[in-house]
Amino acid sequence: MSALTARLWRDSAPRLDADVTIDAGITALFGPSGAGKTTLLHALAGLVRPERGRIERAGTLLFDSERGVNEPPERRRIGVVFQEPRLFPHRSVRENLRYGAPRADVPRDFDRAVSLLELDGLLERRPASLSGGEQRRVAIARTLLADPAVMLLDEPLTGLDGARKDRALQLLSDVHREFGLPLVLVSHSLPDILRLTTRIVVLEGGRTIAAGELLDVLDSDEVFRLADSLGLESHLEVEVLGTEGGLTRARVGGTELELPPIDVAPGTRALVAVRPEDVILAAGPVLGTSARNCLEGRVSRVARLSDRLLVTIDVGGSLRASISAKSGEALGIREGATIWCLVKAFSFRWRRVPGESRLEAPDRAGD
Repeated sequence: MSALTARLWRDSAPRLDADVTIDAGITALFGPSGAGKTTLLHALAGLVRPERGRIERAGTLLFDSERGVNEPPERRRIGVVFQEPRLFPHRSVRENLRYGAPRADVPRDFDRAVSLLELDGLLERRPASLSGGEQRRVAIARTLLADPAVMLLDEPLTGLDGARKDRALQLLSDVHREFGLPLVLVSHSLPDILRLTTRIVVLEGGRTIAAGELLDVLDSDEVFRLADSLGLESHLEVEVLGTEGGLTRARVGGTELELPPIDVAPGTRALVAVRPEDVILAAGPVLGTSARNCLEGRVSRVARLSDRLLVTIDVGGSLRASISAKSGEALGIREGATIWCLVKAFSFRWRRVPGESRLEAPDRAGD
């Protein structure tokens, strides 16, 4: 049974035409600014009322416009962590955690949340004395202590970078594992999403345009049309072969790649990403360049974006290139055509590797 299912419509602003199924893992709501991610989150939690539709949590009906069911937010057992922590400024961290938490009188749960989110030394302080990251951890712990069945997080990584973002991602993973909670994460950053999950729901204008596993979703027609505005990278599933000469060798389809170094065992399957503008197309194989990778592929899709073309090439996975329309004409770019793709080793980024806490290889200027 799914943890949460919803089919919702709202014709007035903010609009919704959403169809989502949340399983027991981590699901990301992804889309450009204004896509309706936060509106959908608020509708699930009961903070925005859809005009039509149905929401069900693990067999419990929360909203049904036809039957007149609309459970209030406090009875839905759907916890929300907002972009702003919304802590009570006049209360200590301890008092914020205790407030409104029906299970806060159970020391094991309180201590478990405090320890997991590293709040032990902050309990007697007030929110004004905390950093933004600390306030966010308090907000997550307070939501956990309210005994939710599902937790929704609205842009939980906003304002964080570097080590702070790494730590926040690890803590979210720990929350999911330790408390066994389905998490729904709102984000406009695909690299951040991939540090936690490959299960995504893509929204545009309040409408669900695709949902499922990452590689399937990115190949859907609706998402392809939005690839440029979403800033989507190409993602290839590769098999690591080993390390040689300071680079990692891997295989995609029948082609070997040279990628940034990473310390994983041969046979590991992982995701790497590359931006469309970092892929150079050629009419034939090219040797003697600084690009370490030359992949033969077949053009599977071409989209015109103003004076540019977004070209998808099947190389054992979908690789996208962004080129001028003039270049496309010179190369004879069309669906079904054979083309070669040149990519520097360090234009690739590791995005998801089993067992790795830091999934992105450090940026490097050259090969």
